[in-house]
Amino acid sequence: PGVVVWPVAPLDVPPADAGDDVGGYPAVVLFLDRLRQVRRHPVEPAELPVLAALLRRLGGLPLALELAAARGRVLELGEILDRYGHRVLDLGEPRPDGPTLREAVAASYRLLDPAGQGALERLAAFAGRWSLELAEELLGSGTGDVEAILDRLAGLGLVSVRPAGPLRFQLLDVVHDFALERCAATGHLDDARTRHARLV
Repeated sequence: PGVVVWPVAPLDVPPADAGDDVGGYPAVVLFLDRLRQVRRHPVEPAELPVLAALLRRLGGLPLALELAAARGRVLELGEILDRYGHRVLDLGEPRPDGPTLREAVAASYRLLDPAGQGALERLAAFAGRWSLELAEELLGSGTGDVEAILDRLAGLGLVSVRPAGPLRFQLLDVVHDFALERCAATGHLDDARTRHARLV
């Protein structure tokens, strides 16, 4: 009683078919604001497709947007995408005033009990959206209450939930990358991929 949960969704990013009309998306507004603090010249029209692709890869997460924009001091947008497009978790550096992107995800991961951590790791076998039923089949009967685990993951912002439709759960890209790393480190990746292959 008395606790207020205020879910904060990732900022909207330009879709792949947005073209050059990207200025109204909240992720673009935040990124460009932070980029202006470190880079004097504005983003050129020819850079807009790269900007949109970068922001989609960052998943609209404000911390990821700010850390990537900070790289604009020494890198062009295309270079940021090339260097970090496949390793978004490496954005940032240890600093006293805030976490790196990897540490931010790890902090939420550490709030999970062992069953939740194991479930998150194995859910990285899904590349896109999934249903509760698919999650239950992937995780197996030994996991416990999968519905409760998904509720906990969603509450910590590790899983995004679409309000309608059977395929309504998805890991954010940076969470997916982190969970995949953890799944490989714990030796469960091959089993998770084998179980996933049986579902599709």
